[in-house]
Amino acid sequence: MPPKVRKVRGSSPVPLSIVLVQPWIRISADDVEEVLKLSYSRPGAAVMFFRWSDTWLQNRHSPYSWNLVVDLLRKNLLLEAMWDAVRSMHSEGFISLAKFASIFSSLASAGRPADALAGFGALAPHGIP
Repeated sequence: MPPKVRKVRGSSPVPLSIVLVQPWIRISADDVEEVLKLSYSRPGAAVMFFRWSDTWLQNRHSPYSWNLVVDLLRKNLLLEAMWDAVRSMHSEGFISLAKFASIFSSLASAGRPADALAGFGALAPHGIP
């Protein structure tokens, strides 16, 4: 757990999910990135944290945070959720050809060539011919 989150939680027996809804909790985009970097083994919790933090960041996640979310979903083969995140990245203006190349490369090297090929259909709706 990052030091700031550890400090917020302290040794309280109260679950972290309860602590995080307190109005005095403040987080930054850097905090979100740090938590996401440490959350690759817990993609569900990472996405919940990412969505929760959206309120505190006033819908202003960094492009790097979005990349981390897509990456951790991809590495855990949560492909439907990953494509949803890619669509959200596109709506925020953060998607790039390099990101698509990374996704396709990873899917192909993970022995998922059919998923990589199916992903090419996702390019046009994102403005990539």
